[in-house]
Amino acid sequence: MQHCMVDGRQFGGVADGDAPAPAVHCGLPADFVEMTARQESVRELVRATVLREEVMLLGEYQFQECNSDTIEKWVSEPLLRVHALVRGALFACGSITCLLATACFLGLLSWTGAVPALAALITAQAAVSLTLFRRVQPHLKRLRVLTNEFSVLHSGLEMLQHQTFLSPKLQALVRRISDDRAPDHLHRLRHLLWGVAQREKELLYVPSLLLGAGTQLVLAVENWRRQHQQQLMQWIECWAEFETLNAIACYAYEHPADVFPEFVKEITVFEAENLGHPLLPAGICVGNDVALNEAGVAFYIVSGSNMAGKSTFLKAIGMNTVLARAGAPARATRMRLSPFTICASNSIADSLLDGKSKFMAEAERLGEAVHCSSVRKPALFLIDEILSGTNSHDRRLACESIVRALITEGAVGVLSTHDLSLTEIAEIAGLQGMNCHMESEGPEDPLKFDFKVKAGISSQSNALAILAMIGIPPLIPKRCRDTR
Repeated sequence: MQHCMVDGRQFGGVADGDAPAPAVHCGLPADFVEMTARQESVRELVRATVLREEVMLLGEYQFQECNSDTIEKWVSEPLLRVHALVRGALFACGSITCLLATACFLGLLSWTGAVPALAALITAQAAVSLTLFRRVQPHLKRLRVLTNEFSVLHSGLEMLQHQTFLSPKLQALVRRISDDRAPDHLHRLRHLLWGVAQREKELLYVPSLLLGAGTQLVLAVENWRRQHQQQLMQWIECWAEFETLNAIACYAYEHPADVFPEFVKEITVFEAENLGHPLLPAGICVGNDVALNEAGVAFYIVSGSNMAGKSTFLKAIGMNTVLARAGAPARATRMRLSPFTICASNSIADSLLDGKSKFMAEAERLGEAVHCSSVRKPALFLIDEILSGTNSHDRRLACESIVRALITEGAVGVLSTHDLSLTEIAEIAGLQGMNCHMESEGPEDPLKFDFKVKAGISSQSNALAILAMIGIPPLIPKRCRDTR
């Protein structure tokens, strides 16, 4: 899924792994209708295995020197405007020059009679090309890096316009490129860009200079861009959307045990059974049940030991929500959710570059989440190790304020913490919280985890056991030494 984006935005911060994931800004959600349309399209494409093979055979985008920003910049830059008579004169001179030279090579005309005419034509072309040189060269330089980037797009749209789909979203994509005759227009652009690449070759370099081929190709491309400047980005978006849906369908095909979620429009709810992290192999993935806004529970506070799985639990919720709103199946046996805006804060770090402490960076992120929950509803908040960069007293008061602000706006979500004083927030009447914990299976082995979320507050700690395991003996408190 290398070219895939959801809602035009890249999602991060919910991936698993040892490296810290970046904190996530509020991602704009697809609405109920769009999420449903995406899922319907993916369901249809799951069975289209032959089509996926054909897409793979199209090849890969090159993008060694060119990327989406380069294409977007090229499309949006001001047009090189030259009078149509100048373009026509250059083309006519070039065509007549080629005809005369060909006739001489074939013996139809004598070189003696043709040389004066050829010299006049070449001189005229050179004069016009020199007057346009400064304006043409920047465009020619940009076209050199675009030469290989439209072959997959052209071939893909040509293949796509001949497909017959049942889902309205896929039908709309096919109808758009067919109505615009996108493959035909891209075919012309490919030929022009191919000509730009060929003129650089040794055998053709001198003839192309004599014929003003570079100038003519640039003017032809600019004329093409004048006609299809706006349509091109729409064609790229059509192909990107299809490719995204097709890649998600491939994921669904490879994970037949995952289920397509049910979307809920009328109420704010997140409910899942046996929810697991999509990046974990099925053999070791441990599922948990989640029910937010069900049975009067708006948020969880998850306490527990180090390495017990709290962060992975939050990431599993976030990752599956992103998959669901992209139209993909979720790693669960059942899932039901609203079209959420995700407000997440995890793996916040100090920044020397920005001059911000961990606490300041996290406070700003949490402020964004509160604001986001007030303007983009419904909202799902996922906050890992909330405000761990400050003292326990201030943390307790600040966390209650943040939770109140989020719940007041109708948001639901999950917070994790090692600070057991924060578990008091879940007991406050009216906030609709619930305490959960994740810990080892027994105190005799503090590093043996079942990764299951259980009701209640954690009663274990494994920090000292971990230090002892790496060779740092626990410190005996002074009062204990004195009693000895």
